[in-house]
Amino acid sequence: MDLPSGVVTFLMTDIEGSTRLWAEAPDAMREALGRHDAIASAAIGEHAGFLIKPRGEGDSTFSVFACATDAVLAACKLQQALTSEPWLEKEHPSVAASLLEGPEEMFTVRRLGLPAQLEKCLLSTNIIESSF
Repeated sequence: MDLPSGVVTFLMTDIEGSTRLWAEAPDAMREALGRHDAIASAAIGEHAGFLIKPRGEGDSTFSVFACATDAVLAACKLQQALTSEPWLEKEHPSVAASLLEGPEEMFTVRRLGLPAQLEKCLLSTNIIESSF
């Protein structure tokens, strides 16, 4: 996978209220998570993005785009596709999608292949990667 470099745009998603829902309805959440992941992956791929971390903290995803417009289009496509999902109507307030533009160095720690303890330490100083 050839990841973009230079100034890139990051897209993060997160199912809001999922911690409570995992405790209350784990089977329903497994199904919802599968749908979320499929929709996110399709939207990201359709708009020239790269899914860097398909499973961040909990149910979040983390992707990167060379072009900010593609990231915005992917986020819109994701949100539009999710509006027809019945699991969102019943239990979930929404799926949050956040965009951040910046230098690709913001996510290089994960690509270095460092020992786990050192990576964890370095990630704690990087706000983007610390949240995942």
